[in-house]
Amino acid sequence: TIVNIITVYGGYLVAAYILNEISFRYDLQKQLVAFQRFTGYSSVVIYGLYIIMPFLSDFFILWLLSAYTAYIVYNGAEVFFEIAENKKKKFTIASTLLILFIPLIIKAIMNFLIK
Repeated sequence: TIVNIITVYGGYLVAAYILNEISFRYDLQKQLVAFQRFTGYSSVVIYGLYIIMPFLSDFFILWLLSAYTAYIVYNGAEVFFEIAENKKKKFTIASTLLILFIPLIIKAIMNFLIK
C-alpha cells in the first residue's frame, strides 16, 4: 500500500538524516551520503518484512526478525565508518532504535491522518 511505501522510504530518509546530525557524538564526520548508504544497508531486513508481511499477515511473529538489524548495524558500523570500539555499542543501539522505530512512528502518523 501507499502507507507502507511512505513508511519505508520516509523512515530511511529520516533515520539517515538523524544519524548524520548526531554523528559528532561518535567522533564521525557529517557525510549524509554515507549515512544514507549505511541506513539502506542496515534496513534491508525491515524492507523485506514490509514486502512479505502483506502476504503472510498471520505470521506476525516474523517481525522478530527485525532484531537481526542490530547485528547488521554492529557489523556495518565497522565497515562503513571504522568507528572506535568504545563508541561502537552506543552507535549500534542508537542506530538500531532509529532504524526500527522511525518507520513505526511514520506509519502511526499516517494511519492517524488517514482515519
